[in-house]
Amino acid sequence: MTSAMQRYALMAVMVLAGLSFGCSGSGIYPIEGVVRLDGAPLAGATVTCQPQGGGQPAFATTTANGSFQVATPAGKGATPGEYKLSISKVTGRKPEPAPPWAGRIGKPVTPAERAAWEQKLAEDRKQEHEAVPEPYRTTATTPVKFTVPLDKDLVIELTSTSPPK
Repeated sequence: MTSAMQRYALMAVMVLAGLSFGCSGSGIYPIEGVVRLDGAPLAGATVTCQPQGGGQPAFATTTANGSFQVATPAGKGATPGEYKLSISKVTGRKPEPAPPWAGRIGKPVTPAERAAWEQKLAEDRKQEHEAVPEPYRTTATTPVKFTVPLDKDLVIELTSTSPPK
């Protein structure tokens, strides 16, 4: 066998080994669910699943019907273990433009310019509103816990007036 044929044969074996490794179980399990606020789907919310033993968190954004499917850089789903789930949805957020001195060459930013810019950003942030009740916004305070692999989809019912179920 020529060296070129040996290289092709080795590459074919490596590809097949990689495919069979992926098929034999990458250790990623699907995590799907739905988030509702006051009985209505919560669209456009960020869902974060933080592993409690360390590891890669999984993220998703809820769809128009409140459903989500989390993913990590390793693929759709998450690795086995204990997780905490947090949810956030900020409305009224304006895109942050570049500061007026961006791209300016040869003239440093003055303290007055910086103060005016920071005041404008603070005013813009006053227009923002977090739709999700307080304890569910961070993985440090959320009561939502689950274990992967799941035996059923997650259903998260939030209310704006009292703690969610």
